[in-house]
Amino acid sequence: MPPPPATAPRVRLDWIDATRGFSILWVAWFHFFSTWADGREPWPFNPAYFQIYTERCGAGDALGRAACLGQALFVAFSQLGSQAVAVFLLVSGLVLVYGLGDDGAPRSGWGAWYRQRLLRLFPMYWTAHLVWLVSPFVARHDPVDWRFLASFLGDRVWPPSLFYYAVPAWWFFGCILQLYLVFPVLASALRRLGPGRFLLACAAFTVASRAVLLWVLEANGNFVMGAFFGSRLWEFGAGMAMGWLLRHDR
Repeated sequence: MPPPPATAPRVRLDWIDATRGFSILWVAWFHFFSTWADGREPWPFNPAYFQIYTERCGAGDALGRAACLGQALFVAFSQLGSQAVAVFLLVSGLVLVYGLGDDGAPRSGWGAWYRQRLLRLFPMYWTAHLVWLVSPFVARHDPVDWRFLASFLGDRVWPPSLFYYAVPAWWFFGCILQLYLVFPVLASALRRLGPGRFLLACAAFTVASRAVLLWVLEANGNFVMGAFFGSRLWEFGAGMAMGWLLRHDR
């Protein structure tokens, strides 16, 4: 009896799904907590953050101080949930590079790669728009006007009023779409420079982008938040470098 054919090695990284799941829960908790707190809690990056909590608790014994510290750490964790967006950017860069061929390019070509990415992104994105439009269970703080069509087509960048239109979380779609568009250039740079120099280049481009947007152009803050991909390139590039290293040494 001939031996069974060898199975292809698994390329799916299960821990990526767990990381995404945790990040989704963290972001959701951040929005709930921020709405509930309504500005009553101090910001974690305040230099006197822990002192504020100690004085607020007024605990004199060791157990009380430990409880105050635990509460302060929990509030800080809750208020920093927006940082999970950086995790999504990093993971996106990681899995895209990890899924490329050994030569740093997709086996079926970049045309097929773009088609696959867009077919994964847009149907879900369009469905979300239709749910927002017709569902009686969502809050519609913005009117249905020309911006709905612009957003439906993928524009979350210009004019700046589109960035948070309808569902504020949709701003991420515009950012990741830009990163997908420039990904072949980034993948080529990663292959030529190696992960170390590539990270330095991404860091320099990110700092320069933010500096120009804030101090030269005095642009709307949404562009630093992610309306311009260069402002978030470091996070995506760090994921790309991790994907490159992981692919070459599991």
